[in-house]
Amino acid sequence: MRRAENGLNMVSKNPKGPLNRHSFAFVSGLGFGWMSGFVSYITLLTEALGPGILTCISCPLVSLYFISAITTVLFTLLHITWMMLTFEGLAGSKSAYLFVWVVVTHFGASYGTLLNSSNISYGCVYSILLALILLIINTILVIRNLHKISAQH
Repeated sequence: MRRAENGLNMVSKNPKGPLNRHSFAFVSGLGFGWMSGFVSYITLLTEALGPGILTCISCPLVSLYFISAITTVLFTLLHITWMMLTFEGLAGSKSAYLFVWVVVTHFGASYGTLLNSSNISYGCVYSILLALILLIINTILVIRNLHKISAQH
């Protein structure tokens, strides 16, 4: 991370800016989120080449493509917040808990998607709600860290 940060500071308009690390983390998270979303959704779209429509097992009245689209958007946004929290968590020992939070919530959100293919009634709704709640908490943590950084400078 420090090697990449040194290289990014060389091409930055404001290399000594206090929010550089956060903008690098945002761009990294956005890129990783797009790549992850593209890979996860394109594999589902290949299934659409066949006849008929796939329905979600836990929500049989809803198309699996719709549930996967919502999940992909939420995970793309989660990747942005996870990357920003990871950069902050790895930057100092006082914020190492953020890195642990990222790992735990990543596993939680990922395992939450298993509810889509479960026999639990409305499992897809629980899966989306879990990802949405984690996104809200992560966004609050990111905003709090940005306020803390801007207050120091």
